[in-house]
Amino acid sequence: KGKISFEIYPDTREYADEALYKTNLGALGNGAASRLYSANIASVIDTHFRWMAEYGIDGVALQRFLTDAGNAQIYGKMAQVIENVGAASEKYGRIFYLCYDISGAADKGFYDKFVKDFDSIRDKLLSYDSYLYQNGKPVIEVWGLGVNGNCRASAAEGAKAVQYLRDLGFYVIGGTPTNWRSESGDA
Repeated sequence: KGKISFEIYPDTREYADEALYKTNLGALGNGAASRLYSANIASVIDTHFRWMAEYGIDGVALQRFLTDAGNAQIYGKMAQVIENVGAASEKYGRIFYLCYDISGAADKGFYDKFVKDFDSIRDKLLSYDSYLYQNGKPVIEVWGLGVNGNCRASAAEGAKAVQYLRDLGFYVIGGTPTNWRSESGDA
């Protein structure tokens, strides 16, 4: 607890100075202060999408955590990230879709919280021409269904959320643990 580690510290040279924030981590090997970027800054997302265009990466799954939906401070930042991703994806001709992470969601009130949060962003997501469609349907992924220890939402609540999305006309991708069929190990 209280330890942070990086396999590879991110190279921050291409980010604007105002997009980098000083951390409480130790100095880098060259003696410079350690600084990291914030994804709710438009120039950071623009850089990421520029890189995708330069290296032939078609797009991204934009991850959104349901556990953050009730936090007003985080919610505003999450809304800004959607704006940044939408603008940059269109600027560079890349696609994106929403990966809704429900891991950590409590069973009590899960469905209502999910619907309220998704309804608050659905029109914004679909306003971008760069939002991904499959077979004429907008794509969404629900990740964390049945994850042992993390997602406390019941299978019935998860299925209800998936059906809600399907009823809205979405192409739904389910993200599950490795052993979901046997409900063992990580499931």
